Amino acid sequence: MQLYFWINIFMVMLATAFVFALKLPLFKNYFALIPALIIPAVFFSVIDGFFTRWSLCGLNSQYILGFYWLGLPLEQIAFYFSMPLASLVIYEAVAKLLPKDVMRLFTKAITVFLLLLTIVLFFVFRKQLYTSVTMLLCAFLLSYRAWVAQPKSLSRFYLSYLFVLIPVLMIYGILTSIGALWYDPKQIIGLKLAAIPVENMLYFFALFLMNVGIYDGFKHRKKQVLLEDNLS
Repeated sequence: MQLYFWINIFMVMLATAFVFALKLPLFKNYFALIPALIIPAVFFSVIDGFFTRWSLCGLNSQYILGFYWLGLPLEQIAFYFSMPLASLVIYEAVAKLLPKDVMRLFTKAITVFLLLLTIVLFFVFRKQLYTSVTMLLCAFLLSYRAWVAQPKSLSRFYLSYLFVLIPVLMIYGILTSIGALWYDPKQIIGLKLAAIPVENMLYFFALFLMNVGIYDGFKHRKKQVLLEDNLS
């Protein structure tokens, strides 16, 4: 049963349907969408490749097609495209349907809390490789985003992430509960939501943060170029 393959197909189809149904500008922003999908997918596939090689996590061969690239099942690499695509659809949908910046007043507090949390967890669980790498990724990417690149859009990111967690938890929940996706219990904290290691929520947080950061960065760069062209 190639469950993971069909999950990826379903996510792409559903995301595309929402883009057209809600008339979102995601595909029109292809100049930002393409790098926002490719760069994080490559980066996280490399990390995941090491995780798999070190047997920190893996996929049950019964639930995949059996094709591999760089030691990773193609379904896992496809997930780093399909789920971020669906997440960016949610990001644009939140901007359109909830234009009021309801998280603005809490953004700094949330950022500081998450940074302290990930740094503390990194040091406390530094011997658990899956946990420590995940926390380090979150801390680094969040620090960069908060103080260097597009910090004003973090509030919309946080709100979008709350909605993105719904499909993420559903997919991870299905895969982990049936044994399609496994983790070395010695390399994680051990705290789970249903069958899902809590690290997964922060691992995808880092992935989504990178997707949104690149997406917003390219859009901002194009606006700057257009503005300079109009002034010249």
